[in-house]
Amino acid sequence: MCGIVGIYHLEGRPVEAARLTAMTGMLAHRGPDGEGIWHEGPVGLGHRRLAIRGLGAEGAQPMRDPGGRVVVSYNGEVYNDGELRRALSRETGYVFRTTCDTETLIAGWLAWGEAIFERLDGMFAVALWDRRQNKLVLARDPVGIKPLYLYRTGPTIAFASEIKGLLPALDNPPALNAAALHGFLAQGHVGPGGSLLTDVEQVMPGTVLTWNGEVWSERRFWRPARRPEIHRLDDAVAAFNEIWPRTVADMLVSEVPVGILQSGGIDSSLVTMAVDRSAGLPVFVAGFNEASHDETGLAEVVAAKAGATLIRVSADLEDDAVNIFRALVHHVDGQLADSSALAAYRLCAEVRRHVSVALSGDGADEFFAGYGTYAASRLAHTVRPFVPKSMAAGLGAALARLGGGDERRLPPVEILSRFLLGLSAPQPHCAWRQLLPSFLHAELAGPNLAAGVDLDPAADYAAAMGEVGAITDRCLLGDQSHYLPGDMLMKMDAMSMAHGLEIRVPFLSRAVMDLAGSIDAAVLYPRGGPPKAPLRRALAGMGLPSAITDGRKKGFNIPVNRFLRGPLRPLCEDLLDRRADALYPWLQPEVVRRLWRQHRDRQRRWGYCLWTILTFATWIDSREAISGAVLSSAKSAISVSR
Repeated sequence: MCGIVGIYHLEGRPVEAARLTAMTGMLAHRGPDGEGIWHEGPVGLGHRRLAIRGLGAEGAQPMRDPGGRVVVSYNGEVYNDGELRRALSRETGYVFRTTCDTETLIAGWLAWGEAIFERLDGMFAVALWDRRQNKLVLARDPVGIKPLYLYRTGPTIAFASEIKGLLPALDNPPALNAAALHGFLAQGHVGPGGSLLTDVEQVMPGTVLTWNGEVWSERRFWRPARRPEIHRLDDAVAAFNEIWPRTVADMLVSEVPVGILQSGGIDSSLVTMAVDRSAGLPVFVAGFNEASHDETGLAEVVAAKAGATLIRVSADLEDDAVNIFRALVHHVDGQLADSSALAAYRLCAEVRRHVSVALSGDGADEFFAGYGTYAASRLAHTVRPFVPKSMAAGLGAALARLGGGDERRLPPVEILSRFLLGLSAPQPHCAWRQLLPSFLHAELAGPNLAAGVDLDPAADYAAAMGEVGAITDRCLLGDQSHYLPGDMLMKMDAMSMAHGLEIRVPFLSRAVMDLAGSIDAAVLYPRGGPPKAPLRRALAGMGLPSAITDGRKKGFNIPVNRFLRGPLRPLCEDLLDRRADALYPWLQPEVVRRLWRQHRDRQRRWGYCLWTILTFATWIDSREAISGAVLSSAKSAISVSR
């Protein structure tokens, strides 16, 4: 697990080593174990290394093949590395010099070209330069576990694992993108292919981009699909049980210590229970003082059953909340406003003190129908034709203004409000995840956003759902293609790599994702039954009690409303009140002040939308200084090197 960067000057001028070094320096947290650069004429690659396999110098990157044709800078893990090595040795006679999966990418490219990416089971962001073909290749894993940002406007192509890694390659900081900010305020993220900066995009999941010196070509080599072939619960459980232990075992391959992120839920419990007791892996749980958010007790039951040592990490950030919030905004480059990132940041920091690699249960909800929103979407699909949209919107907005002092995670009045607002939205399923209520959008938008207030901020999300097929299948595809990479995976990558911790996700192996796509939605989430039915049944077969196997999903959430009124209040008072004018012309300062004061005084519950606004305000507050410092430092280093 690492950080990668690169530059290609289209007009042919040489890449400066100092600029590459400045780029890799911005990603030092992703790779604390080493750095390297390679450049030749107009092309340069850089790498920050987190050593997991092949710990010696032979695993350093950028890596070249013995003949010097191919250079690779790579971030990720290939779990079927052994299988691919055997195939390459058999088919081509290639003799491997290292134990690193980076070399497998090189040998695979030489043997199979772009077809290598279809054959990889793992998580990856790859930058490859083929010197013979004068070809730059960028590729991202099938579901977008690992990020890869790209700038390709003007005479320079630049790419990096994080936006901050791009900045030293650019002569001027990019401007804010109004259309992307419109979607960010509504959803808390910009989706798997965009960013809040003009001309900065992401390589889409499951995509390989190629520049041949004249034109770009883009090919999608994998995308989620729903092709139900398994229609009985027993068959689904049997198929899962057959592949699951092997999948988890494949992800334990490491030359450094490994642990597990454990909650009291189904997904992480399946990971923990699949590990052989003799492995002795520690498991980590995030604990909260507020009982409605804490799952320590359930995690203790799982750990005891698995014979594992449980380590509780406090996620209550009473003392240093403001600095931690600023740190997490820095590490997501302002691109994500998921409140659970706060707990993830704290958890990953503690986990890294014990291990360098951890397994998590991410992705199970999106592939095995674990969210209650799937049932809500089925209901909405049935009743929506009979409910006037204006009535649903009005009643939903009225209910959203009630219960300002209720600190529970999801009070009934909020659930009903969200459901009604969803009925009035273009696509209800997308609206369930909306953080900024639609009725606030127009009055909050400043002049720079005014032109977009009538646009659907979830249009890309809805497009990912498609228009053909059963509603649950479409919801699953939308979540797998848009929400999962845009929010959940970005969160875990950024929060873990902030501390140099590698997170592996067994539920997002190719075999498990393909299996999930073959199970009928009525089996995954039966009407009148619990979500993730096959996973619950599989876990029950491992001997865990019903408190876990039949429990309701809690998620990895924090008490947002209390945190804003409590530990984060000084930051809110500063950025959302005293200095709210700095948000203009993007947002209306007086509206921001009103929302904050209503929330502070317990007149309203605006927790989730205020978290998004606070994320944006914090990023804006630091962006100009950081961008200026980075660009100034890079230019100085380049000037000295000349």
